Amino acid sequence: NTTVNLACASATAAFGVAEDWLEAGRVDRVVIISADDVTGDDLWEWIAGGFAASGAAATGNIIEETALPFDRRRNGLILGMGAAAFVIERHSEAAERGVQPIAEFLGSTTANSAFHGTRLDVEHVGGVVDAFMGSMEKRWGIDRHAIAPETVFFSHETFTPARGGSAQSEVRALRETFGPSTDKL
Repeated sequence: NTTVNLACASATAAFGVAEDWLEAGRVDRVVIISADDVTGDDLWEWIAGGFAASGAAATGNIIEETALPFDRRRNGLILGMGAAAFVIERHSEAAERGVQPIAEFLGSTTANSAFHGTRLDVEHVGGVVDAFMGSMEKRWGIDRHAIAPETVFFSHETFTPARGGSAQSEVRALRETFGPSTDKL
């Protein structure tokens, strides 16, 4: 058992830990359980206060006017709660149990530029995403342009100032990585 605590990236990082354990032969299966409720009575004043003080919390109270991914009017994230669970296992384990996997996990990467506490190094993010996709193409014989129409991108977008925010880095990373195929994502 282990606990991964990387704030909003904890579940994502847990996939990297699972990948490492599986590749090292330490395990045949990893169960990832992730949950958070920053809106509960115990955390709300601390978490909401911190996000508000850093300018990263959305200020609108009408969801349709606040949830605006990649929109110039977006002013921060919407604080909430969520939970998810995943079973990551070898193909042989799934076959032995007679289950059809929902998805295939091909790989992960972790990077940090230590650029700024609430802003991202846009160029660094673009380079990391492009290099990761290149490694997946080489490892699995896939083509980024061929998979683009079948790819769904979930925006992280914790903070969106005019320059250096999540939206800018995500859009640039996707455009640099997928080029003309970006609009097919």
